[in-house]
Amino acid sequence: MKLQWRYDSRPDLGILTLTGRLGARDLPRLHGAIGWTLFHGGGPLILDLSLLSEWTGPGQDAVIKSGLRLEAGGRTLEIVATPDSDAAVIGCSSRPAIRVHSDLASALTAHGASSDPTAGRREWHSDGWPQEHAQ
Repeated sequence: MKLQWRYDSRPDLGILTLTGRLGARDLPRLHGAIGWTLFHGGGPLILDLSLLSEWTGPGQDAVIKSGLRLEAGGRTLEIVATPDSDAAVIGCSSRPAIRVHSDLASALTAHGASSDPTAGRREWHSDGWPQEHAQ
């Protein structure tokens, strides 16, 4: 399945949810989504990977590079639910600090953010975003 994304911009943070597979062929779509978040939001970006079926080495590297790109834009990157619970790649000391949360609820709680998906929220998504994951 081709990588798809949905971005929820909230008053103090953003949530970028990915579905499908994050491999080398999907990197342009990820880079485009990250650019979208930089233009349309502020505060920490929570990257929700709970719906990803797989992420490859190049996909993992792209997530790390996205953290650097966000850092350069004055934002931080946090991750929710890495595929296969593989957070080790994120913890390397030579890379930007990326906080990892077990689920979206705990990430929102860590920021004191509302779990109400409509509170001050704007949403954008890729054309192929699955309807079963629409809010």
